[in-house]
Amino acid sequence: MGQLTILDNRAPHCPFVHRLEEHDNHCFSMGIEKPGYEVLAEDHPDIDEWLAVIRGIDLQNVRALPVMLPDFFNTDFIPTIRRGDSELLAAHKPKFVAIRLEDVVSRHELRVAKNLDRFGLPKGTKPILQCYGSDTLIENLWPLRKEVFAQLAKLGFVAATSVNYSMWDDQPHAERLINIKRGLITFEDWQAAGVPAIPHIYWYGYKDLAAWAEWLRANPDVDVVAINLQTIRSQLEWDQAMRHLAYFVSILKGRPVHFLINGPSSLVRVHELNDLLPSFTLSNAYVTRTASAGQIISRQDDDAWTNYSPLPRRDIFRSNSTLYEQYLAKMRDKYPAKTKNIQRNPSPQKENPAKP
Repeated sequence: MGQLTILDNRAPHCPFVHRLEEHDNHCFSMGIEKPGYEVLAEDHPDIDEWLAVIRGIDLQNVRALPVMLPDFFNTDFIPTIRRGDSELLAAHKPKFVAIRLEDVVSRHELRVAKNLDRFGLPKGTKPILQCYGSDTLIENLWPLRKEVFAQLAKLGFVAATSVNYSMWDDQPHAERLINIKRGLITFEDWQAAGVPAIPHIYWYGYKDLAAWAEWLRANPDVDVVAINLQTIRSQLEWDQAMRHLAYFVSILKGRPVHFLINGPSSLVRVHELNDLLPSFTLSNAYVTRTASAGQIISRQDDDAWTNYSPLPRRDIFRSNSTLYEQYLAKMRDKYPAKTKNIQRNPSPQKENPAKP
């Protein structure tokens, strides 16, 4: 057993106890490594001011407006494209493409692209904005987000996710709770800017997920939520995320929610998500990265691999995208009860809150 430090002892006056996991003892800023931006702990001199700005950590004072989102329920796969990928789209016309925040907003100066021409979108392909970015970008964005969102709203995005302000295990719990609320406030800001918004769900533990479930029950107009899993690499982290999502689905108790999942490229993991979630759409940049490198994806059952191909990059992209589309469609056909067009009223899930 390692030696205990001050960070391993919970302060008797830890705030937000109702949202604090039993194993979460990070209540001090002492010993926390600064990541290049301000980290908020219970002893931060400005914490009361921050809590006032975000209207406290409670999610319930952010309300969802009734808006018409695109029909993600009937879309299995959305490729994430990057600047310079216009060549790839010359032979394939996906219904939607996802565009990263950092490809339309500069990291430091927050310059916004004048249009989306750099992506070479085919006629009829609809862009959605994924507000997942580096800490530098999203922290610089926070004080100027309304102005930046107003400019982005002119670019023709059919939907945008809220911003995923970072959460790390070694951060004080106050920092994590404030960042969850900040992300939800950007959902509110997107609505004010006139862009159909998708709340991005971030969490540390089961109590955060319970708070999200309560918010969803109080906001029936939300039927799509976004979850970013692209930073999960190790199997240990993945298994924990799946336990958390299984708990989340169980406590929704029949509340219809469609998940917009970003990141996973492993077919084994995609299969696991299909078995777990009542309804979801997958998004990743893997199909574009591999196509840009001249790598074509092949598969047998749940095993996938890449090989160099002399085919034009546009044809490789079409093949790689079609592989995911067909794989997901095959799983949907295998489980007809999970057909997307009936998921606005899914059957209740059995509650099974696994422990971490």
